[in-house]
Amino acid sequence: ERLGNIKVNKEIVVSTNDNFVESEIIRPFLTDTSFGKNMNDDFIIEYSGDIRNYAEGIEKLKLENILGSYRSNLRKNFKFELAKNILLESIAARQYLVSKYTMLFLDEYQDSDSEMHDLFMYIKNELNIKLFIVGDEKQAIYIWRGAHRNIFNILNQEDFERYILTHNFRCHPEITNFANLVHHPEYYNATEELVSNMILCKTELTPDVCLQNLILNGELDINKEITVLINVNLTAERFAQDLKDLGYDFIFIPKTPIDEGLLNAFLLRQLANLYFDPYFSIYDFCEALKIDNEPKQIKTYEK
Repeated sequence: ERLGNIKVNKEIVVSTNDNFVESEIIRPFLTDTSFGKNMNDDFIIEYSGDIRNYAEGIEKLKLENILGSYRSNLRKNFKFELAKNILLESIAARQYLVSKYTMLFLDEYQDSDSEMHDLFMYIKNELNIKLFIVGDEKQAIYIWRGAHRNIFNILNQEDFERYILTHNFRCHPEITNFANLVHHPEYYNATEELVSNMILCKTELTPDVCLQNLILNGELDINKEITVLINVNLTAERFAQDLKDLGYDFIFIPKTPIDEGLLNAFLLRQLANLYFDPYFSIYDFCEALKIDNEPKQIKTYEK
């Protein structure tokens, strides 16, 4: 919609990474390879995680018509490994991508694993399709699945122009300033009138004892309102009780209105994102819930 408003008439394809490799590489060009001659492109996808190696994944695809996934402890990505090998073997697949795509815009790149990264670097370096990559290493949530911890350090070895986004439109400047103090001191804005008191605690003490020491040392005024934000309800409840045991009148207030204890809380949270957040698309919704994001299904969801 934004591109249309500025009169950009190029075709725009919006997709998740998984759907991109499946619909643009694997399904149309699987049979154009030496290992895919006797396979069908109408395979089903199954995330049961029972594949132990690449050869076993190919065998499952050939005999059972199932595109599976590696066991979780392997922390590898069979779908993207397969897509890379198809591009290596299929001239038609390479020519198709080059003819259709001028540039790929890749968001949330901090969650890329080795196979994802290898595929996109092949597309960039061998097919000469430009990449525009966005990500934040502090927002990485898929380390457990195999995502690189140092993906942006690895990217520095490639010939990318690098830009740092230092302005945050989504929260108060004081929150951004505090985050910069912890993670990027070079961007910390030491403006006295914005911050009355900022304390960075690095200690081996338990949080309740640490807070008590700050009060006893006069760093925090117990006669004023003090709010402690903790992400997990159970941890917050224990913290409040520990402070009560120390003689302070703290009250535990659980997360609301959609907390972890609510039935179907995760689904409700995604529906709320879709309804209220203009930057949360139907494709983000499908990705979060791991549901089909084919165009026909998208229209059904939107209804």
